[in-house]
Amino acid sequence: MRSKPYKEGQVHILAGKCKCANCGKILASNHSKGVKYLICPTRTINKELCSGACIQVRSLEEKVLKETMGLIQSLAEEKKYRENQSSFTNKKSSYKNVLNKNIMNLKKEIENYQNSIKTMYLDKVKGIISENQFIEFNTSFSQNIKDCNDKLIELQTQLNEFELKESEHKTVSEVIKKYENIKELTPIMVSDLIQEVKVGTRIQGTKEVPIKIIWKL
Repeated sequence: MRSKPYKEGQVHILAGKCKCANCGKILASNHSKGVKYLICPTRTINKELCSGACIQVRSLEEKVLKETMGLIQSLAEEKKYRENQSSFTNKKSSYKNVLNKNIMNLKKEIENYQNSIKTMYLDKVKGIISENQFIEFNTSFSQNIKDCNDKLIELQTQLNEFELKESEHKTVSEVIKKYENIKELTPIMVSDLIQEVKVGTRIQGTKEVPIKIIWKL
């Protein structure tokens, strides 16, 4: 399909996200015979500073759309594969339940040790145990509390990491559902999925300009 010419002043959908793969500068817009291009500003100023990047906006948008469609399809296939593993969801749920249960048990254990220290102190005040006995009990229970707190921090970290991955998985599922039938790039899609697009130097002897998309997912 022949590209439609861009109107003067029209902002392309990937504005601000396209960078030269060689020097990292944001690509600047340029027009020629009604066709809009993106070019490396460094190369324009001094050819010795950068090997440059130049690509038609329409061609870039087509490349990005194709890669975006490929990404969504790949994510959908991976999601379907995982869901087809009968034990996958159950394993995730079981793992999280075990972590929560262990965290609750540790908190209860810490509370018991703290209550025991209070009881030992009252026993010392009442003369039921000696000062030395109280110090011995207190030292032992305090160490146990420290050990439990160390384990608690470790388990809480594991739970936080698990919930982060769980959230990311949910985000991926939402993205698949939202964009599984995409036909064209939209501003919302670009905002949701693309961090930046790196445009390289045209491959010598061809019209091919390599790009690399940095995804937000």
